[in-house]
Amino acid sequence: MSSTTRHLGGHDYGTGIPPIDQRTAPPRPSVRPAPTRGAMEAAEPFPAIAATPGEFSADVDDGAIALSRTYRAYDTEVSRIKLRRPLARDIKQHGNPLKLTTGPDGRVAEIEVRWDAVAAYVSALASPPLPPSTVDEFEFIDLDACAAVIARFFVTFR
Repeated sequence: MSSTTRHLGGHDYGTGIPPIDQRTAPPRPSVRPAPTRGAMEAAEPFPAIAATPGEFSADVDDGAIALSRTYRAYDTEVSRIKLRRPLARDIKQHGNPLKLTTGPDGRVAEIEVRWDAVAAYVSALASPPLPPSTVDEFEFIDLDACAAVIARFFVTFR
C-alpha cells in the first residue's frame, strides 16, 4: 500500500488499478459530433397574424389605455394606464398570454387568450401600479383593451 493511499484512508487490495496520477484517459474528440437521432430541424419564422384595423376595441393612444370607468388602486383614482414592455422575468413568471393554434397550411388559425395571464400582466406592467385586486374588478371591455395591447408584445400583427 502506498503512503498516499494509506493517508487517504484507502486500501490497496491488489485490484490492479493504477494510482490516479498514472491513469490515462481516452483522448477527447476535438469537435462534438452532431446529434443523429431526435435532432430538431430549423424552424421557419412564425407567420404573422393578419389583423384588420379596428379588430381590437382598445382605446389606445400613445400606449395609454383609456379605461371605461375609474378604478381605485392604492388610494388613487385610475382612469388611464400605460403598459410597459414585459421583461424576461415577467414572461418567466406569467407565461405566454396567448395560445396560438396553426392550421394545416401552417398559418395561425386560432388565438386563445389566457385571461388569467393577461390579468397578471396588467398588474405587473401597469403604470400607475395596479394591485391584482383592482384588476379583478375590471369590466370585460377594459380587460379586453389591455389584452389587445399585451398581445402586441407577443405577436406581430400585419
